[in-house]
Parts: sequence; structure tokens; C-alpha cells
Amino acid sequence: MAKPRFVADGSRIVLIKEGDSDDLAAATGAFLIEVVRTRSEATGLPEDEDLAAFALLSDDQVAGAVARLLNAALMIGAEDLPSTSAAVEILLSQLLADVEKSDPGKMVEAAMHYVFKQEMWDLDVSREERADGIRFNVANAAGPDLPHAIFMSTRGKTPAFWVMEDTRIIQGTHAYKIPIQAATALKHEIASYAKVNDTGGMIKSAKGRAGG
Repeated sequence: MAKPRFVADGSRIVLIKEGDSDDLAAATGAFLIEVVRTRSEATGLPEDEDLAAFALLSDDQVAGAVARLLNAALMIGAEDLPSTSAAVEILLSQLLADVEKSDPGKMVEAAMHYVFKQEMWDLDVSREERADGIRFNVANAAGPDLPHAIFMSTRGKTPAFWVMEDTRIIQGTHAYKIPIQAATALKHEIASYAKVNDTGGMIKSAKGRAGG
């Protein structure tokens, strides 16, 4: 039996059966959620950093994020979605606590190596110690080193992870809280970069991956 999953349709979220086409005609039920937010007439963003980030999202982006969160809950158990949604929150809290207690630098390197291996990229990580944190550069044995990196800031109470291209932050104004988030974002940036830049032997591996 096909498993259900949530997909975003503009600012709405619908439940469909996995394996069917994403055509909304295949939906197993009515639209479950529609994102409707009251827009502030104020010209400035909220002073609270988290609320400001939320205000920058479109309704479509909010719907897409909610659909992903619901799918994460379904992976734990579809029988009781409210309880499994709470479990996702608990698991994330535990993971954040692990980042604080563990060596976050080692976790960043492990996350980067993991995504490189998954993509079959011949890339490595070089560690650059700085006064305010550690920069994890992308080393390319088969060609020029990539300008990408993850910078782990140690200024705050807990580590923060930024995806960089040269000296530029490339994922917006917010840091990631978990290394695998930053490593996944880094993967997408490298894939886009490899399409239009000479990366030596690494791009051959990327093409091979895309071709199956």
C-alpha cells in the first residue's frame, strides 16, 4: 500500500499517496492547511531576530516547511500524528544538546565527509583555526580547492554554523544549529558551483552521480 506524504501546493498543504503523481488530483483528502498570515503595515522588520526571519518567508515557503515537518513526523509513526510531531521536537532538542556536549568541530567534519561520500565527491576537509571559531574549508585533491566552507562560530553560548563562499555568507542572515544542516546546505551550493565551474576530477564524479 502506498505511503501517504504531505506536499505543498502554493500556500496550501495536501496529503497524497507516495508513488502517485504529484498531481493534486491524486490527493487522498481535502487540503489540510492553508497558510494565511496578516501582513504588518510597518516598514521595518520585527526587532526579534527569529520573528524577522519568519517575516521574510513567503506563504509558499511556510507551507513547504510545514509539509516537510509533517513528513518527518510521519516517518516516526503515522498512527498518532500529534504525538509523533512532539517526538520530532524532542529528538531535535536531544540532538541540539548532543552538539553542545560533544566536540562540535568533529561533528562538522563528520557531517561534511558524510555528504561528500553520499555524493561520491572526491573532496576533503581542511581545518583553519581562527580567533572567533573554526573554518572548515573544502579541499579538492583532483583540482582547485573550492571556495566553500562551513564556519563554526564559538562566540555564543552554543556553536553556530555558517555556510560560506570565500568570505561571503551564502545562506542568508542565520546560522544553522546542527552540523548536518550546514553540511546539507553546503552540498547544494557545491553542486550548483560544479555545474558552471572547473573543479577538476570532482565534477566527473558529480556527473556520474547525476547519471545514475
